[in-house]
Amino acid sequence: MVDFSTTVMLPIKMPNVPTQPSGQKSLAEQLTSWAIILQAILAVPVSIIMGFWAFIALVFGVDIDYYVFFAMLFSSLMSAAILFLVIIQRSTTCTIHRTFKFEMAKSGLATALWVWLFLDSIFGPWKHKVEGWQFRGEVKGRVIRTVTSLILLLLLFYPMLAYSYIQRKRVRDYEDPNHQIQLLDDFETFPREDDETLFSPTNSV
Repeated sequence: MVDFSTTVMLPIKMPNVPTQPSGQKSLAEQLTSWAIILQAILAVPVSIIMGFWAFIALVFGVDIDYYVFFAMLFSSLMSAAILFLVIIQRSTTCTIHRTFKFEMAKSGLATALWVWLFLDSIFGPWKHKVEGWQFRGEVKGRVIRTVTSLILLLLLFYPMLAYSYIQRKRVRDYEDPNHQIQLLDDFETFPREDDETLFSPTNSV
């Protein structure tokens, strides 16, 4: 028999449950922030290199084909536009609605640039300079490189567009026709779409 009268009651030490600090960013915020930075890193070399050669051809009168000059100028301007949008997006406090517009613009520019490169790889005037098996090999190589570059759109641009669309849709789903905030539970409310204090992935890093 156990004598419970002599049993010593020891205090039970509760395990330390890790909690997320209030100022720490969530995983989604970190991923979206770095994705935006990678968008800028991707646009910088294209805009600088293509813009440099287009500038040299324009100022110093380098004898190049007009189509080549236009292609370099078009690519540099499209990439510079993406870089400009990234800079503006990260330097301002964006609402969910504005973030969605930024992502639409960047994804549209990146898609237009990719479509341009894809059509150029198939129908570009360079194909008149090669014949026979060289022509088939050149077309195949250009198409493969262009299709491979589609991975960048699928990783850096389209997920950001989808994420911003989901965030925007969630806000609209919890707004009434008078644009009043509806209470989700006893402790939190869902922010309005035009609230300037909304989370913006551009301000997370």
